[in-house]
Amino acid sequence: AVVSTQSTGNTRFMVVRHPYFRLVSHQKKMQLPNHVYMFRGIWMLAAMERGRRKKISATLQGKYKSEFNSYVDWLHDHDPAKEEYSHSEDNPYFDPPYPDLSEMVDAIYHARKKGNDWEGHWMPANEFCNICSNQFKYVALLEEEPLELWYITDKLGLWADRTVFLSHENRSQKHTETDDVWDFIEALPQERRQFLEKHFDIDFQMFGYARSRQS
Repeated sequence: AVVSTQSTGNTRFMVVRHPYFRLVSHQKKMQLPNHVYMFRGIWMLAAMERGRRKKISATLQGKYKSEFNSYVDWLHDHDPAKEEYSHSEDNPYFDPPYPDLSEMVDAIYHARKKGNDWEGHWMPANEFCNICSNQFKYVALLEEEPLELWYITDKLGLWADRTVFLSHENRSQKHTETDDVWDFIEALPQERRQFLEKHFDIDFQMFGYARSRQS
């Protein structure tokens, strides 16, 4: 969410997005080499290890994990679209070499249990932006951008600068199709879908977002 400062006299506003769209968008970005390199040690590798441990024998665990870590280091200076990285064909860390959505949701579940889930891509917006303490005057939906930002601009007396907003392209929303998101969510195990619905319950109620696919 985008929030103005809390200085006296400022108008506070935030921009929110459907939580499931945030999740699927973030998971897709995990497929990009720079994101694999960036998030490996934060949550990604642990999520993959937890989700694929049944496929990895104890004797090969160290070898496969080391092989994957070497691959991630290799990504920092190489382009997998132009070069190939040699690895064991049966290494489950490369099938695929990034966490799928189920593994990502499992990581969120365990992080929340530990009280260690301060991550803007999956934290409920009502918690991340401290709605109750900030007393926002406006809340804009990313799905309605740029119209709702134009409205805020007009209310703030900045309509003369509207070209800044008129030329804005919301690339994140544009490339995340609605049906695609619900296909991902509906493919999750039932217990993980139930967790997500509870996890984002206040966001669904507060911002009027749908909990399931709309016909």
